Amino acid sequence: MKIAIAQFKPKLGKVKENLERIEIFIDEAINKKSDLIIFPELATSGYALRDLVSYASINLQNKDLSNIIQKSNFIDIVLGYAQKEDNLYYNSAVYLSDGLILTNRKKVYLPDYGMFEEARYFAKGDTLETTQTKFGKVNILICEEAFHLSVHHFVEQSKSDLTIIISASPYWIYENKADKTKIWDNICNNISSLSGNFVIYVNRVGFEDGVGFFGSSLVYNPFGACIFKGDFLKENLYILDLELSDIAHAKEFMPLLKDKSYGSI
Repeated sequence: MKIAIAQFKPKLGKVKENLERIEIFIDEAINKKSDLIIFPELATSGYALRDLVSYASINLQNKDLSNIIQKSNFIDIVLGYAQKEDNLYYNSAVYLSDGLILTNRKKVYLPDYGMFEEARYFAKGDTLETTQTKFGKVNILICEEAFHLSVHHFVEQSKSDLTIIISASPYWIYENKADKTKIWDNICNNISSLSGNFVIYVNRVGFEDGVGFFGSSLVYNPFGACIFKGDFLKENLYILDLELSDIAHAKEFMPLLKDKSYGSI
């Protein structure tokens, strides 16, 4: 399986321009014979929307994504976007394949601390999902969700093959010198090691209101090893081959998956 990681730099509130650039990335991935392309959280709109949220949100019933949906006849697409539905707004992720919407996930855990104000502007989703695709069973997590241990448990119990994490994560070093990039390394290592999944973490780049989003996208194999790391702060399209047979091999030797009592609290 060949994946394309779009370490993308959206322009805040410029939905039409972002969609045009997203299509260019998709066309490049198709030309490079990729099977799946993944974009970051809120790729169509930028992150710090605040009062722009109504202007920059997309209704799936309209034609805003029609060109991108059409392109999914040639490549599967995971895209983070701001969604409008029934006069509410959601931080969502859509999986497109063969011209169809396989799933549309609404972010469950909305951060509301520090620079993060998602809970003020977005409604909360109510469920996690595992989606059957041509490449196996896929979990899509949206940034903050990956910090919650209950979500890790869901992934482990879902018997999935790929965990995709899309993110708009800014860079900082905490007072105790914990580097944000290392935190994401630990999260991806934990999920891959305990679930036997490939974990694909796709983070955006660019600056908004002086806040820098660092990129450094990651891929961990089902054995818990990092096999790819994207550039720091640099927009780019990365192409990577995944050996899907590694998933079954990893799960075969995972002791937790052989314990029938595991997770039955």
